[in-house]
Amino acid sequence: MGLPSACAFVLVLVATGLARLQAQDAGYPTGSQPTQTPPTQTDAPPAVPARTQNPGEPTHGHQQDQNTGRNAYDSGHGGEIAGIAGATFATGIVLDLIHQHEVVNKLKSHGPQLPKAFDMNNLHIAGFVQDGWPIAVEYALAGTVAAHCIIATSHKRGEFALPPTDGARHIVLARLPSGYAEKPGVADYWIRLDASPLPVSPSGWPGLRIYGVAAGPHAVGSVAIDQVSLAPTDKAIRVSAGDVALFGFHSHSDFDSVIAEFWLVAPYQGRNLVTVEDKDTVNVPPVGEDERVQSLRWQPQNVRSGDHIVRIVAWRGIDRGADWVSTLSADMVNVER
Repeated sequence: MGLPSACAFVLVLVATGLARLQAQDAGYPTGSQPTQTPPTQTDAPPAVPARTQNPGEPTHGHQQDQNTGRNAYDSGHGGEIAGIAGATFATGIVLDLIHQHEVVNKLKSHGPQLPKAFDMNNLHIAGFVQDGWPIAVEYALAGTVAAHCIIATSHKRGEFALPPTDGARHIVLARLPSGYAEKPGVADYWIRLDASPLPVSPSGWPGLRIYGVAAGPHAVGSVAIDQVSLAPTDKAIRVSAGDVALFGFHSHSDFDSVIAEFWLVAPYQGRNLVTVEDKDTVNVPPVGEDERVQSLRWQPQNVRSGDHIVRIVAWRGIDRGADWVSTLSADMVNVER
C-alpha cells in the first residue's frame, strides 16, 4: 500500500476468516521476524478516509500537547523484560477471543487489556469495538516508514496508516464502517511498525512512541484523556526513603472507571521494551467531563529500578457505550531501589 499524503490517509477494511490475531511477536526484543504476523489484506473494499490532526491544532479547546519526552536510560532490566515478553509469546495473546463471554466480562471490569510485557513497536490491545466508532491514535515516529493500526474481530479486519511525523506528536483519526459489531464487541487492536533498522527520534526514542489510543464517540474528539503528567522529572525517587511521585490528567468526557498503570521502559538491543510494574485505581468518583485530576500520589514499592511512565486507562460501562481510552505520559520518573 502506497504512502498516503500528509493530510489524508486511508482506512482499508478487509473481511477475513481468522478467528483472532495472534500476539506472536509480542516477545521479540530484536528485529527478527515473528513466525506469524497479523494477516495481510486481500480483496479490499473501497477505501474509507482518515486524517491527521496536525501539531498545534486545537484539541477540545486547547493546544495539542507537544511534549515528546526523552528516551529511557538503560537500567539493565531489558533482558529480564525480554524473558517476560517471551513467556507472553509462548502462551499467545492475553485474551483468547474464542472465549467471548469471559473476555467481555474482563473488559467490562478491568478495561482494555495489554500483555504483561511488550515491544512498543508492536503494541496489542484487546478492547471493545462497534460499527461507526471513531478511532484515534496519538504517536510520534521518525524516519520514512509508516506504522499501521490494525483492528480485527472474528469476521472483520481493517487498518489505517500512521505516517512518519519527523518525531513530533500527531493524532490520526479514523472511523470504522459497518461489519465489525452492531453493539459493543471484542476486537484486537494492533499498532505496529515494521522497519529495520528502527528510526530514532530526536529524543532518542527508537521507532514508534505511542501516547494514546481511543475508541468510541465519548473517547474520541482527539483523545479524551490528555495532559497526563508525572513528576518529579529532575531527580530520582527512592523506594527505600518512601518517596512518592505525583501524577494527573485531564478528561474531556465522563468515564465510569479509571485506573493508573506504571510501566518500566527498558532499552534492549536497540528497542524499548515495556512491562507493567504497578497498578492503582484512581481514588476519585467517576471522572466527569472537562475534569482535571491532579496531585495523585504514587509510592513505588515492588518495582524495579529505572525509568517509569504512567498509563491512564478510562472506560464507560457497556450499557453506556463501552468507549475506552488509554493514554501515556511523555514524562518519566526515575525510580531507585
